[in-house]
Amino acid sequence: ANPVVGILPLYLVVIGYFADINFAGPVPISLAIILVSIILGAADDVVNKDALSAAAEDVAAYGLSFAGDALGDWSEVSIYIGTIFPVALAAAAGTLMNVISAKKAGDSYPLKETMISDGFGTMIGAFFGTPFGTSVYIGHPAYKRFGAGIGYRLINCVVF
Repeated sequence: ANPVVGILPLYLVVIGYFADINFAGPVPISLAIILVSIILGAADDVVNKDALSAAAEDVAAYGLSFAGDALGDWSEVSIYIGTIFPVALAAAAGTLMNVISAKKAGDSYPLKETMISDGFGTMIGAFFGTPFGTSVYIGHPAYKRFGAGIGYRLINCVVF
């Protein structure tokens, strides 16, 4: 591992997203950061043909599977609770913040219903093996200003 290669991209993330400095011109900041990361990785021989070939061997389509059998063994949960609990807490806080953001934009959603449906959606996704929890849309006021509606939601479902 060579973490030094990641320092400049990390710095670019901080100035690009948190300092709101546009250093890439018409190119999206995220794309510029990815390109800088690839170039630095190749220059420092972190990314080379052998590493890419080895990584490509792990890429495969696994299809749909039901991960419900994972509920049979709870022996290792205590090892990961230090990760599980903060992630779950952050997801709940994110849902709360998004509901408040939507309310400030003029759309009021019932908090209890939102939290329960968010939790059920996450559990259903977990049964099918996804590591990503569902969440209420972040940035609701901005999407509302752009006139996004059901088409935006459908595109999100297909893409993600």
